[in-house]
Amino acid sequence: MSKNQNMKRVLLFLAQGFEAYEASVFTDVLGWSRAFGTEPVDLQTTALRSEIRCTWNLNVRPEIEFGANVQDEMIVVDKNIITSTGPSTALDVAFRLLDMLTNAENVNIVKKYMRIE
Repeated sequence: MSKNQNMKRVLLFLAQGFEAYEASVFTDVLGWSRAFGTEPVDLQTTALRSEIRCTWNLNVRPEIEFGANVQDEMIVVDKNIITSTGPSTALDVAFRLLDMLTNAENVNIVKKYMRIE
């Protein structure tokens, strides 16, 4: 899909030692939204290093270098920035983000195709 100036974008910050599930829920939720949802959302990854390793030794090369002030809370929403602390919150954060960027109807469509609800 070609990048549209009006397309909403997500910058996913990956920290050293992240769990693959924490990132894959975003690629899945936003990917399903591009394929079947009412509004496509572009996803790019970033980290503090040019290559990072997840908990189970998967090496990842983020697309953009970027910094963040991360707080140690389950989920933190600060205007357009959402952070979370572990894999148990990843799916909730991905759907909250999709709702913020699109709408509840689109979230429900994506959940239906993903067999979440």
